[in-house]
Amino acid sequence: MKILAIKRITTKAGKSLVLVSTANQDVFITAGQWKSAGASASLDNYVGGNIDARYFEEGEELFDGTECTESGKILDSFSVSANPAVLAHALAIESSLKETQAMDLNALFARKRAEDKAKAIVEPKAEKALA
Repeated sequence: MKILAIKRITTKAGKSLVLVSTANQDVFITAGQWKSAGASASLDNYVGGNIDARYFEEGEELFDGTECTESGKILDSFSVSANPAVLAHALAIESSLKETQAMDLNALFARKRAEDKAKAIVEPKAEKALA
């Protein structure tokens, strides 16, 4: 199902949830489920992506060992993927950042080499002047 909107909410009981809205339904995911699935904390990356949610069916055993009494109400598992366009943009930014960091390091090493060469030239002249 395509993700149309996503946001963090807090229930009246103070429980933190991630609300994923699709055209078919809303999917409520606990913060623990979201984190254990390896999903990113940057929720905006998922708008336009996809979610596949699996709910417990009536008669199945729940996490706490009790039996599910109603199908389609309690989330068993889910998989989520980010928006491909957002991923491509993030990869481009990361690549650009790595290139900039490499150029900065290259400039730093070039400066250090130039300083070392200057010291090597100055130090022998200073020794001759003292002798």
